[in-house]
Amino acid sequence: MKRVQGCIKRLFDIAVVVLVLPFAAVATIWAAWRVQKYFPGRPVILRQERIGLHEKHFYLFKLRTLPVDYRPGIDDVSDLPPELVRLRRWSMDELPQLLNVLRG
Repeated sequence: MKRVQGCIKRLFDIAVVVLVLPFAAVATIWAAWRVQKYFPGRPVILRQERIGLHEKHFYLFKLRTLPVDYRPGIDDVSDLPPELVRLRRWSMDELPQLLNVLRG
């Protein structure tokens, strides 16, 4: 029964991503263009290795909206340009994670 539920959930996830992806792709391209304005020459898409279910390693994709030398808890996010703060507040830096959903 759990296997059937897992398959249904996976199909639902894929269906939602396929419907949302065209709009998310446009929004991601726009956000990446804005990020490139503040961090030129750096990779706009950040790839981080994470550990998932059953200790399986996977790569998480996000937009780079923080400087490379940012230190959580020490640096203040309000020091960022207001445009990047808005991108983070609207969670637009998370849009590339739709690729993670497609990858499973």
